Amino acid sequence: MIDQDIIKLASAYSLTRLKSRCIIKPDSLYLLENFLDPALTSRVLNHLIKNNIDWQEEPKQYGSNRKKINWEFNTPIEELYNTINSLTDSINQIFNRNNKFLGITIWKDEAGYKIPKHTDNPVIDIAMQIYLTADPEIDAGTTFIVDNKNIKIPYKQNVGYLMDNTANIEHYMTGDIPDNHVRYSLYAIWSQP
Repeated sequence: MIDQDIIKLASAYSLTRLKSRCIIKPDSLYLLENFLDPALTSRVLNHLIKNNIDWQEEPKQYGSNRKKINWEFNTPIEELYNTINSLTDSINQIFNRNNKFLGITIWKDEAGYKIPKHTDNPVIDIAMQIYLTADPEIDAGTTFIVDNKNIKIPYKQNVGYLMDNTANIEHYMTGDIPDNHVRYSLYAIWSQP
């Protein structure tokens, strides 16, 4: 059963963190730090690690070794979905848009996963990625090419980015996922109605 109090607290927490975003490229790319409520993050990770999740292959991603889930009714995944959905009006204000929330994906990146330089699918108007796990020894953060400079989002737990996908900012992962690690992350998207 989902916990409405967790959703309410987590929504207020993430809204505060959204207001504290750091500008990487004005109107296009922002760094988000300590973005998700710690209690919700813990619930989501415990659910992902301790439960028998029906992970699906992510066929449109580069290479292999990326799995995903988009929805699990009555679990912390639904709580996370509702929390991120609650931010839609504020995210629309940041980018001066009237987008609708399309949903979340939880990615599970396993050994050997890597991402070459790319831009995201043009159907996506705004994208957010938050790392749910981290390891300071692993080079698994996203690097953006901004004004011919490489800007790396550090691979730290509860850190990520918010991006205007219409700006077509190329990005990639400089390293790959090693044998002894699994990278879990939240990816959320908004699109034009």
